[in-house]
Amino acid sequence: FGRWLEHLARGKTSEALSKLISLQPTEAILIALDKLGNVVREENISTDLLQKGDIVKILPGEKVPVDGTVLQGSSYLDESLISGEPIPQMKSVGDTVIGGSMNTSSWLLVEVTHAGDDTMLSQILHLVQEAQTNKASVQKLADKISSVFVPIVIGLSMITSFFWLTLILLAKNFEWRFVCNLNETNTNATQGLSYKDCLYDVSYALQFAIAVLAVACPCALGLATPTAVIVGTGVGASQGILIKGGQPLEKMRKINVIVFDKTGTLTCGKPVVARMSMLVTLEEFSKELIVWLLASAEAGSEHPLARAIINYARDELQLQEYGRCLEFELYPGLGLKSKIHTAGQTRFFGCKDEYTVIVGNREIMSKNQVPISMLIEQDLAYLERDGHTLVFVAIDSQLVAALAIHDPLKDDAKQAVGIIKHMKKKVLLLTGDNRVTAKVIAKQVGILDKDVIAEVLPSHKKECIKSLQKAGYNVCMVGDGINDSPALAQADVGIAIGTGTDVAMETADVVLVKNDLIDVATAIDLSRTTVRRIYFNFIWATLYNYVSIPIAAGILYPIGVIMEPWMAAAAMILSSLTVVCSSLLLKLYRKPKYKIKQEDNRYGTFHRSSDGEESISIFNKP
Repeated sequence: FGRWLEHLARGKTSEALSKLISLQPTEAILIALDKLGNVVREENISTDLLQKGDIVKILPGEKVPVDGTVLQGSSYLDESLISGEPIPQMKSVGDTVIGGSMNTSSWLLVEVTHAGDDTMLSQILHLVQEAQTNKASVQKLADKISSVFVPIVIGLSMITSFFWLTLILLAKNFEWRFVCNLNETNTNATQGLSYKDCLYDVSYALQFAIAVLAVACPCALGLATPTAVIVGTGVGASQGILIKGGQPLEKMRKINVIVFDKTGTLTCGKPVVARMSMLVTLEEFSKELIVWLLASAEAGSEHPLARAIINYARDELQLQEYGRCLEFELYPGLGLKSKIHTAGQTRFFGCKDEYTVIVGNREIMSKNQVPISMLIEQDLAYLERDGHTLVFVAIDSQLVAALAIHDPLKDDAKQAVGIIKHMKKKVLLLTGDNRVTAKVIAKQVGILDKDVIAEVLPSHKKECIKSLQKAGYNVCMVGDGINDSPALAQADVGIAIGTGTDVAMETADVVLVKNDLIDVATAIDLSRTTVRRIYFNFIWATLYNYVSIPIAAGILYPIGVIMEPWMAAAAMILSSLTVVCSSLLLKLYRKPKYKIKQEDNRYGTFHRSSDGEESISIFNKP
């Protein structure tokens, strides 16, 4: 019966996830594009036949069949079944879409990145199934207790039977009198009755032994932990937090140090141009011409800074085509030199047919005899102090502009760090980036300089985590890249960002599907809530056995209270149902609401909103 109840709780948890898989469409519209991006062929095929690189068309009202990237179009997608976010999300060119989400407004062309068992939904189901078989330490303790519980109960039953049989013999020899628990309608209810009436034969003694066996079923103890773990991991999955089993779910509440990676975790992981400083007058070179020549020179590069420059040019000029690159010389680690042909370009009036463009740092400018004055250095120094990377641009040996490029902070990074600090957790920044940039990011999110560990190799990240553990800390590592994997594996709990690498997500104990850093705090809160429920279940089951076994053995018989075997069996069933229902109540869990107030304070305070939900105010200190 206990196993059936556990199976019932497991089924309730996996029901929503299984529904997600079943809701995926079985067919998709596969299309082919020509060189200009026009659709030349459409056909309906089974989603099982889709492969990485295929392009599918998704019409309004249809579900996304696979994970992919938007190539054309823009639309609002309802991702509530996957991420728990009730508001449809706008998706446009370059954005990632998740299989199973609903297209609500317009058509999309999507390039397949993951299909079949590699989709996010399939991985969620796999992780939850894995989590359900992973036991927390408190569950292992309950299993050990349950393993010795049965022989102990059998022994108690035999002792109870022996006790009452012995009592019968003593009653016969000394003619003791006992008080029986009879119905109020019995005329002898208020009288003491002799042993000939109360203890008529051995069957009366066996009644107590059978009641002990019936009431002391170990199901309640055995169900106390697994049902809560199963429901807790399922609730986490519905909130976009994938917890791989009972052990990380239990360990999260004990974490007292949280270590964040920088690139891709606290920051977006994609460099962008923060500003462009013109170093010449508009009469010499227009900003539009400089940006166009710059993008033309960088068009063939795959360097992250080059991608940032090209994206900036597209946003500024809405570029559709670039100038022709006649010569290209790469300076590894420094920049590039290129000769751009502008013939046929009518966008810029009066421009030359050919320009020599140099893009890069100070050293490449020096190698090509392009001077950078001290005045310019002084004017731009503050950008480097703020963690920006300076990229200089020279055209025909004349310095014309400087770009400040940085990896922007995620919108929720500062709030997440503030919330975690208010939960009395120590927050560290661990990165392989240079110390200046690391300290700038740390200052922006509220991490102290002394808590910044920079210029660290991947193998050394693991050693840093290990040294914290040796110092007695319970460490949680939050990262997204392959270089974070050793540290994620070493930490007591590793948390991977959902947009990170597959290696990081496979190594981590917890995966944040929605790429929301505030979910780190939510995972801790869910861990606390689930473990409290586990302890409640465990204490209830233990107290139930401590109270019910003596009653079933007849300890209250002298005052007229007897537990019949059928009553004992009913009590056992009720106890198991109580534990399962207690665990299922975790499905009502809602993540705390976090509110922001712009006040002159640093971290803020938790408070409860009018609806009783726990909240936090994060304040900005100038």
